[in-house]
Amino acid sequence: MRRAVISLFRYPSVRLDGGTNVGIFQMPTITSHRPLTETYYTLLVKNDEAILQPLGSTGKAESFPRRAFEVDGIFPVVS
Repeated sequence: MRRAVISLFRYPSVRLDGGTNVGIFQMPTITSHRPLTETYYTLLVKNDEAILQPLGSTGKAESFPRRAFEVDGIFPVVS
């Protein structure tokens, strides 16, 4: 992709079924040094899932199952 001068690409998310991630090869692709908008979230972590909800809006909450973060069935803990 670098040889083909592709500066931005999309690929499927491993953690979110149907989700999309974005990768950037060349920094000039980013045209601003500041975010165009800001969104604040609240994060609720339960034993079996994490729920991310945008604050102050009617935006859709996203839920991520614990198993999406596990490695070989174990939730990695950094101490």
